[in-house]
Amino acid sequence: MIADINALTESNIIVVESSSKIELMTEESNSSVILIEDPRQVELFTYGIQGPRGNGILSGSGVPSPALGSDDDLYLDTVSGFLYKKIAGSWVFQVEFVLFSDLSSYISNSFETVSKNLKQYSYSLTYTLGKLSSIVYTVPLIGTITKTFNYTGSLLTSIVLSGNTPPGILLTKTFSYSGSTLTGVSYS
Repeated sequence: MIADINALTESNIIVVESSSKIELMTEESNSSVILIEDPRQVELFTYGIQGPRGNGILSGSGVPSPALGSDDDLYLDTVSGFLYKKIAGSWVFQVEFVLFSDLSSYISNSFETVSKNLKQYSYSLTYTLGKLSSIVYTVPLIGTITKTFNYTGSLLTSIVLSGNTPPGILLTKTFSYSGSTLTGVSYS
C-alpha cells in the first residue's frame, strides 16, 4: 500500500532509521510500520496479527494418548521408533524409524514392541486342539494384524505376525529348545 509520509505525524510514533528503511512503532502497542524509501514513492507495510498454531512434532515413550496434540501433528514413540500422525482426532501409524544402534536389539525390540502395542486394540482368539493358535487384532484405520502361534507337540515353536504390519520389521519369532528347555529365541 502506498502512503504519504506527511500523513504520519502523530506525536506518539517512534522513528527508527537505517540506510534502507524507516520503521515507525507506536508507543501503545508493539505494532510497527516499515517504510521502504524509493526516490519516487514510499511503500507502507504493516505486520498482521498472529496466525494460527502450526503443526507440532511431539515425542514420548509409548503410544500417544488420544488427548495429546492436534490434527496434523506428528508424534515419535522414542521406544519403538514409530511415527504417528494425528488424523481426525486419532493417532495413525505412518512409518518406523530405527532408533537402536545395536541391530539385534532393534530386531527383537521392533517385533516385541509391535506385539505389545497390539494389546490395546480389540481382538479375537482362536484355539485349535485346546491351544491358542491365533489372535486377530483390529487396528483402526490400518486393518487387521494376525499373530499366529505354531507348536511342535506341546512346545510353542514360533509366533508369526501377518496382515497390515508396520513395514521393515521381521515378522517371525522362533523358539529353540533342548528337550523341553528353552535355549534360544531368534527373529526372521
